[in-house]
Amino acid sequence: MFYADKFKKLGDVTVTTDDGSAGIKGNALDALKRINVEYDFYYACGPLVMLKALANHNRNGEISLEARMGCGFGACMGCSIETVNGARRVCKDGPVFNSGEVLFL
Repeated sequence: MFYADKFKKLGDVTVTTDDGSAGIKGNALDALKRINVEYDFYYACGPLVMLKALANHNRNGEISLEARMGCGFGACMGCSIETVNGARRVCKDGPVFNSGEVLFL
């Protein structure tokens, strides 16, 4: 882990690791359930499977997505994702989307 001490200077920090070698064993959603933290809105980035689980738990947030990009400026549609508003391009329309609009297929 890096920057943990620097983040702790900014406020409360909860660390999670898959194997439990530091902090709570599990992922961010496991930690949210375990410590029963209250929040109105969240910002998240990370693996798609974690973002999906987080969005299914609470749709009131924003998620930063990653996608393979062919051109990087929206012409090829290679980075398209499905949303409630149709296909959107991660490179041009994002990469940050409201978690309630993304359809995790």
